[in-house]
Amino acid sequence: MKVTINDIIVKDRYRKDKGDIEGLMNSIKDIGLLQPIGITKDNILVFGERRLTACFALGWDEIDARVVDVPSIIEGEFSENEVRKAFTPTERLAIAEAVEREVGKRQGSRTDVISFTDRKKELLGVRPQVKDGELTRDFAAKAAGFTSEKQRRRTEKIVKDGAPILVEAVDKGDVAITRAADIANLTKPEQIVSLAGEKADREVREEAEAALLHEVAQHKLYHPANAYTDYIEKHKKRPDRETAAGIGKLLGCQVKADDGTMQPPKTKAQKASEQEARSLRKEEEAIRLQCRSVTSAVGYLANCKSDPAEVIRMIDRWETPAIIENIEHAVEWLTRFAKEWRIHVQENNAK
Repeated sequence: MKVTINDIIVKDRYRKDKGDIEGLMNSIKDIGLLQPIGITKDNILVFGERRLTACFALGWDEIDARVVDVPSIIEGEFSENEVRKAFTPTERLAIAEAVEREVGKRQGSRTDVISFTDRKKELLGVRPQVKDGELTRDFAAKAAGFTSEKQRRRTEKIVKDGAPILVEAVDKGDVAITRAADIANLTKPEQIVSLAGEKADREVREEAEAALLHEVAQHKLYHPANAYTDYIEKHKKRPDRETAAGIGKLLGCQVKADDGTMQPPKTKAQKASEQEARSLRKEEEAIRLQCRSVTSAVGYLANCKSDPAEVIRMIDRWETPAIIENIEHAVEWLTRFAKEWRIHVQENNAK
């Protein structure tokens, strides 16, 4: 449908570099707007900021748009497979972010809480050991048509660190998300050279070399030269995978190859060790968060002086389901905590 451009609301955008808007304007002038932008029913922009910017700069009053029904996507009325087919990877990323915002509203309000909980269980299964924020990101990724949260993270990296030409190549399906995420590890001039190959302009190649040598110079301000920096200074490019793996083994670390991958690849043992370390850090963070929650809860409860019956009469009906669901566990856990706390205090006083 046609929407008045001035009626569209643009909020904070993840993607800061809009790329070659002038080139897009010329393309739209020549062949028109091939793909509509996406908006919510409230006219909030979901995706297509570059297209919107270009059409506004061309003096258009209206633009083709399609309504992205985020509530329907959350409730599963529009399946993940349909989203995957209908939208590009970067559009799916924008939809995932919109899903997260909508979920945040639902979790803080009285409407649709139960239906969203059921939908999340259906899509992901019950995983109580995962923080709700992580579960929501996982849910949003699947609802927006990504095969996994990992694929969503890769797309985020491409949008955040990728040159516009790389982002566009992914949206067109010319470059796979996994490969593009590796290329996004390179400097933006290097990304262009990596995509263009031998067809890359001399000017772009020189820019890539300059950016790479600057990176090496910055490294050498704080660290001594090594086999990797020596290779780059000599050849004015990063080593290929095989050479990078050899240099990495020599240095005892991973180094970046010319395709953006880190070499040598980590062994299963290294990955398992890193995963274990991450899990331990997450567990520690979760316990620290619980420490703050318990301290706050005890403080708030200690300030409760009114008759519980009076408090119950004043509680809104929409808050009742949450209390019913949590009260028994909260009392049982607080009782255990109080018992352990008394033992802890006695032992410390004894010392």
